[in-house]
Amino acid sequence: MTPDQDLLSLKHAAGKLGGELERRSGRDGSEWVRLRFPADPETRQQLKRLLSLGDPEAVLERPFDALEPGTEEVLRAIKEFMRTLAAREMGRAQEILLSLSQDKKRGLYQEIGTLARELHDSLRNFLTTLDPTLKEIVEDRIPDSGHRLEHIIELTENAANTTLDHVETLQKRNDTLREKLAELRRQVLALHAFGDPAREKLEQMEQLLAAMDASAARTRNDLITLLTAQDYQDITGQIILKIITLLREMESKLVHLITSFGVRPNRPRKIPEEQLHGPTHKSREAALRSQNDVDAMLAEFGF
Repeated sequence: MTPDQDLLSLKHAAGKLGGELERRSGRDGSEWVRLRFPADPETRQQLKRLLSLGDPEAVLERPFDALEPGTEEVLRAIKEFMRTLAAREMGRAQEILLSLSQDKKRGLYQEIGTLARELHDSLRNFLTTLDPTLKEIVEDRIPDSGHRLEHIIELTENAANTTLDHVETLQKRNDTLREKLAELRRQVLALHAFGDPAREKLEQMEQLLAAMDASAARTRNDLITLLTAQDYQDITGQIILKIITLLREMESKLVHLITSFGVRPNRPRKIPEEQLHGPTHKSREAALRSQNDVDAMLAEFGF
């Protein structure tokens, strides 16, 4: 950038602060500039900040009384670093930077360790309140409910299959009976040739056969209705299967919660016997982990 361009930029910057720049030439041929600004307090403060950027004493002149000890120490170190850097004492400046870096790492290390211990203790206290209630739900109640629902499906399915088998048998037997009634009716009609004395008895037999045939027809319709009504087993079975799936998903998530946070296993309390028919679950998965490893690790590092 040429000298004229430098002066133009400086004049532009002075104009932003409400000032002006004059370029002068001395009798000896030297050149100099004169800056003129308003004397109001705001402009004076702005000029003070601009002109003190190279002075660390002025930049960090704010008192440290209201600061925390750690922050005050860091600011003093930064102030000393700026002073040594301005004085070109590079060795001392490097020592200050290294000290700041080590202090920062040590403080961060302490903060992380303390936070880890507090979080660990909080989770232990939280899960202590859930144990043994949550543990009982995961290990006993949910699996037991799932097995009982499966037993309900098995019972209703067996009952429905038995009903369907007997309905089909009764339908076949009823159809055979109707075929025999039709054959008997044809034979009765053939007896009309024996004359009037037998016709009256034959008519009574025809009425009786018609009533029996109508009753067999109604029985067939009732069996069809009974067969159709067995759809309930399929519908209720699907609903119960969805409930079982939901219970297993809930069980899986609760087990994951326990194994992730490490509830300490306790001796399970005895569950009162329930007056319910059907099987209960026969095995339990040991899904709980101890907190000893976490405690030992934190203690090893002094937390």
